[in-house]
Amino acid sequence: MEPEAPDAIAAYDIREEATQSLHGACGIHACASLADLLATAPQVLVLAVKPQHLAVTAKQLVALPAFAKLQPLVISIAAGVSLATLADGFPAQTRLMRVMPNINAMVGHSATAFAAGSHATQEDRERTQRIFDAVGFSVEIEEKLMDAVTGLSGSGPAYMLSVVEAMSDGGVRLGLPRHVASKLALHTMLGAARYLESEDTHPAVLRERITSPGGTTIAGLQALEEEALHATLMKAVMRAAQRAEELRALDKS
Repeated sequence: MEPEAPDAIAAYDIREEATQSLHGACGIHACASLADLLATAPQVLVLAVKPQHLAVTAKQLVALPAFAKLQPLVISIAAGVSLATLADGFPAQTRLMRVMPNINAMVGHSATAFAAGSHATQEDRERTQRIFDAVGFSVEIEEKLMDAVTGLSGSGPAYMLSVVEAMSDGGVRLGLPRHVASKLALHTMLGAARYLESEDTHPAVLRERITSPGGTTIAGLQALEEEALHATLMKAVMRAAQRAEELRALDKS
């Protein structure tokens, strides 16, 4: 399927400078209001708003007569907002998708998960996947796994940045200039990710290829095992997922 032309995509933000910035950078159609947005007859509405603003945005959309006529697919990327909560703000038959991308979408490498509402069709699923594949990788999951996604890929970029920072610090400790150590750490992370992607196999298999008996890599890996890096990263994913669940419970109270 051919990609949409930039001017076939319309956007509205309460901050006019935000939509004008998108228009200038991407060539998309900048709208002055939600009514103007619906006047472009969108087949898909992506709600990229803060969770606390979602209910108000939904109410404003539904109040516009054009919404009922269009019956668009509604995609929400509001963190922590369940499909059930989302459905409360829209007419009963509205086709809904809940999506969790991550910050890497800014550079076209998001790891995105999405869950379909009860009225969403297979075409809606495929369309959602095409949209988010355009900014990285996307996969459909059961909604009950969204907290796990939050802990893994939602918060995950911060973990990877911490690893790069620590590796850079190690290089500086050994005498490398900061700018050199930082670049080496960054490209080591990038290269390892691309290598893993190209081979499509378990990370342990590739790690074994570069771990010579009695060599430098096994010495470094021993240090990681002694400091329980593997278990610590697992705990980070689990703790972030737990926090996502706690925050959702607070929102309901």
